[in-house]
Amino acid sequence: ENRGANVARNSGIRAATGDYIAFLDDDDEWAETKVSKQVRRFLSAGSDVGVVYTGKRTHSVRGTSEFVPAAEGDVMEDLLRGANFGQFSSVMVAADVIEEAGLPDERFPAWQDREWFFRLAKHCEFSYVAEPLTIRHTASADRIGTQFEKKRDVAYPLFIDKHYSQAREY
Repeated sequence: ENRGANVARNSGIRAATGDYIAFLDDDDEWAETKVSKQVRRFLSAGSDVGVVYTGKRTHSVRGTSEFVPAAEGDVMEDLLRGANFGQFSSVMVAADVIEEAGLPDERFPAWQDREWFFRLAKHCEFSYVAEPLTIRHTASADRIGTQFEKKRDVAYPLFIDKHYSQAREY
């Protein structure tokens, strides 16, 4: 039974033994150099960096688009203003930060990545590799967008409940 993407991600996190955790969703692919460039960025960054994300190239029926990262350091205000940090397949997270921030919340049917990024940002700084090393294919019909309103109506109240006080501080 499919119990959701975060259940699968959390199973992988629990089984992982490395210093860094990276994710690859079934509608994404990585450029050959993605992992090595993210690890190099971790090694050259300060000890406060716990997330390294990459740019993204999206292929859809409307064509191809690219996202190039720009926010780094303390990204909480960027998150609150709606900045794009890609999705799970774009990030690599230090395992010790996951221990502090907690696992991805399995209750979220949408906004799973953004919700987790909020919690990660409370515990570490973000950095990036400014190349589209994550490739997303959106031609598939089996996506959150196919039932977005229904999933949003579950995710939104959860999101507000978890992060409203943090937003008020800003």
